[in-house]
Amino acid sequence: MNMTEMVRATEAEVEKVTKGKLVESLMA
Repeated sequence: MNMTEMVRATEAEVEKVTKGKLVESLMA
């Protein structure tokens, strides 16, 4: 795995977590 792929994977994870938190706060 090269650096670009690692950065993309990390960004995707961060986006998932951020969206999950947004949904949670909207549902709460």
